[in-house]
Amino acid sequence: ARPLSQNYAVSLRLTDAHGRWLRQLDTQPGFGFLPSSGWPAAQWTADWLALGLPELDPAAGPYPLVAQVYEVSAPETAVLTRRLGVLSGREFAPNEPVFELPEGVVGGATAVFGDVIALVGYTVEKQDDTLTVTLIWQALGDGQTDYTRFVHLVNPAGDQPPLAQIDGFPVFNTYPTSQWQAGEVVTDVVALPVGQTPPGEYDLLVGFYGAGESGAVERVTAVDKNGAPFPNDAVPLPTEARLRN
Repeated sequence: ARPLSQNYAVSLRLTDAHGRWLRQLDTQPGFGFLPSSGWPAAQWTADWLALGLPELDPAAGPYPLVAQVYEVSAPETAVLTRRLGVLSGREFAPNEPVFELPEGVVGGATAVFGDVIALVGYTVEKQDDTLTVTLIWQALGDGQTDYTRFVHLVNPAGDQPPLAQIDGFPVFNTYPTSQWQAGEVVTDVVALPVGQTPPGEYDLLVGFYGAGESGAVERVTAVDKNGAPFPNDAVPLPTEARLRN
């Protein structure tokens, strides 16, 4: 959008269906011949990258392909993340937003986050040492900001840190909220490890956070369908989260 003084690095990453990295390429744009400090403002800059592929089991896919741009001095903090699409076998399909609710989901917001994202459905399933939480989000407008989604398993008294948690971009850290389109429905599966969690009854909380105007991390305002705020901007999923040996 404007001239850049910073020379960024670019990363191309292939993950499995659960977000685990399979292949990764990190390089300078244009393999060093297209430094971002020389990109013309308000114009496209074409870059070509080659990523070697492993043997892919079609039954274990699809395999998301994600691109990132980041400062070399802070590779863990990307300035841009985009889900490009998915590989199924050797066929690549560009990312296409979904606007229909999954089968069995009635719809209707049970919680709204900052007037930009609604929670319209969810399921929770315990199997072995994993609590699988499937969250159905709907974008209320075109995405503008990358928010981090959190899922926390906490003591009902709220006097301890989370006993288990997953914080990251939705869809196994591959689909940033800034990429969502108005009306889009995003199915976000979170596999919460609970193998080391003592038996007991816990609360399951979900929400979003991002950088506020001051730059400090702030939770996105969370209200119910009637506009009443949730404590600490964390939405409790009304499900029984009881863990046994």
